[in-house]
Order: sequence, then structure tokens, then C-alpha cells
Amino acid sequence: MKTLILTSILALTLTSCSSTSTTESTSEYVDNAAITTKVKSKLVSNDIMSASNIEVESYKGTVILAGFVKTEEEKEKALDIAEKTKGVNEVKDALFLRKDIESKMSE
Repeated sequence: MKTLILTSILALTLTSCSSTSTTESTSEYVDNAAITTKVKSKLVSNDIMSASNIEVESYKGTVILAGFVKTEEEKEKALDIAEKTKGVNEVKDALFLRKDIESKMSE
């Protein structure tokens, strides 16, 4: 009986730590949290941009940058920083230039 209980506990533990196509394992979650933190800190420490308007999310090594930037130079720098961060496999761009949004709002 003890063996059955221990086997069941071990099986539950192993399956709860594995990932599927729509979920992350515990180690993937921790890795992605570290990637997000690294990218955010690099953006904040960069003198070219105001990183307060850029959101960073990571999932299975893919980083999504979303928000508003003032110039195309800021956008390219943010994407470059994310791409060069260790652990990043892919970067998705959801950054918008403020002037483009403002001009569409005034139409």
C-alpha cells in the first residue's frame, strides 16, 4: 500500500512540473521570469528610451514587447536589447510609435 501511495505522489509531482503546449513547467516559469527581469532591467538602464511605457512578457523563451515609444530608434533599440538577452529565442514586436497613434486619433 505504501508503495502505491508513494508511486502516486511521485507521478503527480512529475506531471505537475511538466509543460504542455499551453502551459509552462515550474522551471520554464522561473526561466521566463528571469528573462523578463533581465530584459526589463536592460531597458530601464538604457539612456536612449523611456522604458516605463514598454511592457515585457516572456513565455517559453519568446519575449513580447508591447507599448509606446517616441521614436523608431527607441523601438529598434528595445527590440535589439531583447533579442540579445540570454535565453531569448524569439522577440515579438507590439510596439507603436506615439506619433502614429496621435495622428490616427486626430483624423
